[in-house]
Formats: sequence, C-alpha cells, structure tokens
Amino acid sequence: MKLIRRMRLLRALERYVAKANRRDVTARLNEFHKCETSKLDSALAAMQSASIARELCD
Repeated sequence: MKLIRRMRLLRALERYVAKANRRDVTARLNEFHKCETSKLDSALAAMQSASIARELCD
C-alpha cells in the first residue's frame, strides 16, 4: 500500500514540476518577444508565398 502511495506522489510531483517548467519557459519567451518584432521579413514572406502557390498548383 505504501508503494502505491509513493508512486502516486512521485507522479503528482512530476506533473507539477513539468507544469511549472512550462510556465517558466513561457514567461521567459514572452519577456524575450516583448522587445522583438513578430513581423515576417518581406523577402522571406515573398518566398513563402511563392512556395505555397507552387504546392497548391501541384
């Protein structure tokens, strides 16, 4: 019985730590991107549009 309880506790702790780590990563990424533009470079956008157009025609 104690082994089952320990396993449940360990799984719960693993889920908690994983969730906390995701929040931390998200917060750091949000902080980084706050100062960065999310606009796609015009040359890259043109290449992407051309690539998609070719895929649709195939």
